[in-house]
Formats: sequence, C-alpha cells, structure tokens
Amino acid sequence: MADEHPLEKLLRETKERDDAKAADLAVERRNAYELQEKIRVEWERSKGELVDEISCANAILEKHNLSERYTLRDIPEPGTGNLARCNLSLAYPSKAPRAEYDVAVVVADGRIDLLHRATGQRHQKLTVFTASRKSWESALIALYEDHLKKGREQPGQDSRAGVDPAAGVTRKPR
Repeated sequence: MADEHPLEKLLRETKERDDAKAADLAVERRNAYELQEKIRVEWERSKGELVDEISCANAILEKHNLSERYTLRDIPEPGTGNLARCNLSLAYPSKAPRAEYDVAVVVADGRIDLLHRATGQRHQKLTVFTASRKSWESALIALYEDHLKKGREQPGQDSRAGVDPAAGVTRKPR
C-alpha cells in the first residue's frame, strides 16, 4: 500500500465510507421496521380492547333502552406516518351516525391520538404501550358526557313531547 496511487487510495477510502453509510442505513431501516412491527402488535391489542369496551358500552346503553350506539370504523388510507386510522362515533337517535373522533396510530413515536373531528382538539392522548381498558372507558364516557351536554334531541323538537333527554325515559305530560 505504500506505493498506492493517490487516486486508488481516494477510491478505497470513499468505498469504505460508502460501505459504512450503507451498513448504518440498513441498521436504521431494520430498527424502524422493528418499531413499526412492535407498534402494529400493540395497536392490534389496543384495538381489541377498544372493540371490547365499545361492546360493553353499547350493552349498557341497550340495557337502559337508549338508542345511542358507539361504532369504530377503520379508514382504509392511514395517511403519512400513521400505522392505522379509525373513526370513533356515537350514533344519535334521530340522526345518522356521525364520526366524532379520528383515532390515529402514529408510527414514529408509538402513540394513539384521539382527535375531535369538528375542532381538531386532542380529546385524550393515549400511548400505544400503555393504552388500557380504563383509558378507553374514560374516553367513551367523556364522549357520552359531551353528547349529553349538547342534548340528544335535535333542535326544534318539542322536549315536552315525551322524552327527557337527560334521563332517556318517557315522561307523562302534565
């Protein structure tokens, strides 16, 4: 190597740097893929918990003869940087089901964002690795509380006509 031409030395050093960069890039891609797979597995578990919690919430609403129902619908295109996107909705008795929240599973940092569709405000920030039945339960309860605050009847309906929107029971006219 002592009698190596300077051009050969430059080419060899450049090739070594390129090989090192390629190896680093391969490691980075492998780590990103492993993180994405870990988040995918955790999301499947979390989504299963959410579906179970929705079933439980719907059973409670049905038990009390209330016509509202929760639904979860996957959005086929998750969008840039997301593993999954869904719509979480609460169907009103006199209206078509309307998506209230967008659920986005963000790959880069492994979080689940629950964003209100109308305002874009974050309702609750859940971490994929810590999402639990209790956090889904609190999100669904808060959604229903918001629903009760806004009133379950459409504007223009006469509330004296029979149903108390807060109790969900038929009242006797006076």
